[in-house]
Amino acid sequence: MKIKKSVSLLLGSILLLSGCFFKPASIVDELGLLTPGDVALVTSYQKVLLKSNDIDLRLVLKRVDGNLNSRSVTELATEMDLGEFSTKKIGILVLIDPSKKKVRIHINKALRILYSDVFINYIENQQMVPYFMADDLSAGIVTIVELIVNQAQLAKTDRYWLFLTQYNQLSNNKSLADNIDLYTQSNSPNKVLEGHLQSLQRGTVNTQSGLYSNVTQESLSKWKTSKKQMQKSASFYKKCPKPQLFVSDDHFYAVLRYPLTSPHCSPWFFVNEQRWRLDLTAKERLIRFNQKNNCQKSTNYFFD
Repeated sequence: MKIKKSVSLLLGSILLLSGCFFKPASIVDELGLLTPGDVALVTSYQKVLLKSNDIDLRLVLKRVDGNLNSRSVTELATEMDLGEFSTKKIGILVLIDPSKKKVRIHINKALRILYSDVFINYIENQQMVPYFMADDLSAGIVTIVELIVNQAQLAKTDRYWLFLTQYNQLSNNKSLADNIDLYTQSNSPNKVLEGHLQSLQRGTVNTQSGLYSNVTQESLSKWKTSKKQMQKSASFYKKCPKPQLFVSDDHFYAVLRYPLTSPHCSPWFFVNEQRWRLDLTAKERLIRFNQKNNCQKSTNYFFD
């Protein structure tokens, strides 16, 4: 959600420098769905994930005989020697059968702390639905890979691991949502957005204010915007109607979205890094504007 340490910003430079690919086994496209550009992009994500997190990510597009279930994807992972490229022998296999309109994912047990059942369930049962319906599979496939890599990048932050440590020390009788709420009761996305707009109105943005995600802090350190431009942006959004809050089931992501009757008011994205923080890089990455300057999402958020 991005030259900076965030995944999306790394991709541009990696694509320019990347003249060679992984072994063919990293991407198996028996159906010819991916263009050379798609393959280059997915390969770049695979390289980032392997270098940054030592995770061997494989992508397979094929027609599967019989049922496409957890057993079939586990057998394929064994057959492909998933984890071969990782020093820790850990990996993720994404298997997609367009004829069945199904996605199945296999991950090593060691990665369960990073990729929750909620996260896997979302990708397997929701993320690809609109892409299947629109017959735009390549875009959906690239989005899956991006989500997997971004989740791993989030886990690299000290705050994320601190959160996991504190979470594991909490009462096992409480739900994940209840536990996370201990860190978010006084820090709602609405309050974070309010603080951001106040900063824009003052014409100065403090990257150490606690309002911004780690990736956004890096981005803002190189942000060159005049005081007048910031104040203009603040005034614009203060005229927008009240946005509605949507939070993912695992409480790691949130969106403040304005009514469809106000298409000029683009949504705001948040990530839970022990507390809610504004992710402006996601806003830049996911939102596009048409000729009428109406916002259009390039990636759908289906947890709403």
